[in-house]
Amino acid sequence: MLRISEIFGPTIQGEGPWIGKKCIFIRFYGCDYRCSFCDQKEYLMIPISTTIKYILEKISERSKSTKKIVITGGNPCIQNEKLMEELIKELIFRNYEIAIETQGSKWCSWLCLISLIVVSPKLYCYNYNLFDTIFMRKCYDYNIINKLCIKIVIFADNNIINQLIKTKKIREYYKNVLFYISIGNRFLRIKNKSLQRKLIFNDYKKILSYILRDEGFQDISILPQMHVLLWGSFIKM
Repeated sequence: MLRISEIFGPTIQGEGPWIGKKCIFIRFYGCDYRCSFCDQKEYLMIPISTTIKYILEKISERSKSTKKIVITGGNPCIQNEKLMEELIKELIFRNYEIAIETQGSKWCSWLCLISLIVVSPKLYCYNYNLFDTIFMRKCYDYNIINKLCIKIVIFADNNIINQLIKTKKIREYYKNVLFYISIGNRFLRIKNKSLQRKLIFNDYKKILSYILRDEGFQDISILPQMHVLLWGSFIKM
């Protein structure tokens, strides 16, 4: 069985290379990280242990106007590897284009089948390091680096300088990989969407003020999380 939290869409992808594109999302349950800033806390969702058949049926119901699927979590790579490979193959057989979002902590062979691999290392976690990891080495070994994108979420808090230093080092190390910076939402406790949006834009400007004058940040995209600006993001603490 595979464990999911939800299947939703069609909606737009709010960040990364597919930003603004209409997609269906499969959010898998469970993560090998425990990030304090996560807006998808596992305790907010009841996991559904389900079959590939069920997932395919739900996707079919929702995908009348798009063939783009985003697999996210949590970390989808900690699911049963054999079942995930079977699911991916079934989706490809049905002509779906698939992207995955993962922190790059665990390699799975079925990633070679994916159209777009978005790796999002967590700078606040003790094991954020993306340099020469098994995951990244496998991407090079299997010659799928052209499918790879690195997306780093930066928060405009008191630790912003340290985050930017780490991000720049990753960028310099992986110069031939698509690179995105997303603006993290520090305001998850704020229910007022208009106020939350204003504060996020202020953070966006603050982060831009550092990046635009730093020659080390070359050939990157710096974007707010569009889904957060449109619909907000709130969790109970």
